[in-house]
Amino acid sequence: MSKIKVGIVGTGFGSIVHYPGFLHHPDFEPVIMIGRNEAKTKAIAKRLNIAWSTNMKDVLENEEIKAVSIVTPPKTHKMLILDSIRSEKHVMIEKPISVSLKESQEVLEQVEESGLTAMVNFEFRFIENRAYLIELLKSGYIGKIHDFSIAVRTASRLNPRKKGYNWWSERAEGGGVLNSIGAHYLDIILQIFGEIDSVYGVPLTIFEKRLNKSTGKMRKVSADDAVSAMIHISENVSGTLQASSVSPFGRGTKMEFYGEEGALVLKADGRLMAGKTQRDSDLQEITIPDHLKVQKFKNEHNLVGPFLKVLDLFSKGINTGSSPSPNLEDAIRVQRTIQSIYTSNSNLKRVKI
Repeated sequence: MSKIKVGIVGTGFGSIVHYPGFLHHPDFEPVIMIGRNEAKTKAIAKRLNIAWSTNMKDVLENEEIKAVSIVTPPKTHKMLILDSIRSEKHVMIEKPISVSLKESQEVLEQVEESGLTAMVNFEFRFIENRAYLIELLKSGYIGKIHDFSIAVRTASRLNPRKKGYNWWSERAEGGGVLNSIGAHYLDIILQIFGEIDSVYGVPLTIFEKRLNKSTGKMRKVSADDAVSAMIHISENVSGTLQASSVSPFGRGTKMEFYGEEGALVLKADGRLMAGKTQRDSDLQEITIPDHLKVQKFKNEHNLVGPFLKVLDLFSKGINTGSSPSPNLEDAIRVQRTIQSIYTSNSNLKRVKI
């Protein structure tokens, strides 16, 4: 079978995760990279040894290219997705589908009518320790889950001058920690429980201004640097989600799930710990099974391996005429939950989804 030729739109995450992912996958061949800045795009494409352009038509009008990977700021997603499916291209998209839930639903309807494969890169669910955590919880390893907590703490945007103003700084453009990092963990929660009943959250803008490097002046921002949310699954099941990109000495992610028969804890150092009340006196580290292992690549971003798992499903979807999960429906469920968290903060009350 000949490889599926892919056009990658976006030179940031597109160059460090999507390009190597498609390059290392046996079913795909990345053939061109599209960027807005000519000098930057040319330099990155030269380093990667791939063709480049600043004109999207060079992807859309190329009949040999069968798939488009969209790795651009969220406000451009809707147009790029619709242009791609009108050109009969399958699409791999970074979340969200669009900056508004209404637009995302409109895109879903048009994609479904096209019959083309469209998937969203929720690659965090395929990171080895998270994948095993999801598998064990869904299998009933700790019995009925009654409460959980997820805390994600990094210092990635702690310096408002170094991490200056861009689209990430505007909530209306899909920016903020809830839209970026929180979305991945809401996806994991939905994977485990199937649905979320209601939410109450408090997004916080810790640094109200960030450096606009084009003007040299500080500019007001609207996106959240941190968020705390109560996640209600059902009457007797609830948990918390905390995420921050401005935590000094923040050490990553900790996830805890407690059930009638035990506990599962993903520690910040990456170890997955488990304990069964009828067997263990304390939590014990458990080994990730081989079927959940991801490929490791020297000098590549650590998300390339999990992204390859998404591409396995993308290839299957293209060959079977389907859109496997994670797909646009998954992205809309996450986006609806995020919107509800923002609404709950505005109204100061719990919002049913």
